[in-house]
Amino acid sequence: MVRGEYTVYCGQLPADIRARELDDLFGRYGRIRDIDVKPSRGGAFAFIEFEDDRDADEAAYRLDNFRFDGRPLRVELKRGGGRRGPGGAYDDPRDRDRDSGRGGGGGYGMSRDERRERDRAGGARATVAAAKRTPWTARLLGLPVSTSWQDVKDFVRQVAPAKFANVFKEGGEVIGEADFESEADLDNIISRLDGADFKNPFDTVKVTVERVKPSAPAPRADEG
Repeated sequence: MVRGEYTVYCGQLPADIRARELDDLFGRYGRIRDIDVKPSRGGAFAFIEFEDDRDADEAAYRLDNFRFDGRPLRVELKRGGGRRGPGGAYDDPRDRDRDSGRGGGGGYGMSRDERRERDRAGGARATVAAAKRTPWTARLLGLPVSTSWQDVKDFVRQVAPAKFANVFKEGGEVIGEADFESEADLDNIISRLDGADFKNPFDTVKVTVERVKPSAPAPRADEG
């Protein structure tokens, strides 16, 4: 089976795990394209393919070492290098352990500390230029350095779902942005969340939420 580039490995699963259970667990972080469950000695492992690389990244960050059925899961992004099956992913978890820091050299996935530092540096591989944006954007100010783009989506979802979310640094300040489907959604976000408590697993702070003014169109060459 050829796996896409937005795939995570999930190990140390119980032998009777079902794909629908993994869909419930991983689906909270984004749309899933495919789940492939394989038996292993004493249990099972799986490959979960997402439609968006940031969702795969966030799932690996949030669920690594998450306790499921009494055991900690091992969740990592698919990486290049090492002895792999079709599509570049490990088909045997022993190969993954051998090539990772647990059994030798290599870098199958970022550690939790590396992902946290990645988030503090400006979010999970933001794809602002490639994303389809809307004109109705809210900006979140006063965010903690631990904020990820998924934290921003979770925060605004209590009022309206975001079509796009991003976290970046500007002048040493961590800033979040979220796009919405309509101006009414944006107005509700500002009126209800400005000054509200922003929470993630690491911090709780009060944030300022403001409207981002649309950029003025560039003047035509025959103007001015």
